[in-house]
Amino acid sequence: RDTSRALIKLADREDNGIYHAVGQPPISRVEMASAIMEMSEYGSKMRFTEVEFAAIDYPEIRPRRSWLDSRITFETLGTSFSPPEKTIERKIALIEKWFAIKGKLSP
Repeated sequence: RDTSRALIKLADREDNGIYHAVGQPPISRVEMASAIMEMSEYGSKMRFTEVEFAAIDYPEIRPRRSWLDSRITFETLGTSFSPPEKTIERKIALIEKWFAIKGKLSP
């Protein structure tokens, strides 16, 4: 719902361009993984290793200048994303409900 509202507002803008929509406040990959492990009933079965972003080997070439322009924010569009923790919580609930229905995993 958050994304669709923002996309509609962006589609109505006169200035065409490429836009990067992200939630606020920002959340790191480590914070996200930690939140998933804390909120999930399967968290005790999960593990991750914290590494520097530069150490992640990507098969595709990364552009030299790939900065993002943040002059247009969701606030300037008159909309906002849910806080990342709320989004994580909702997604975990949906996934774990599916697992419960399908009987795929047990905590």
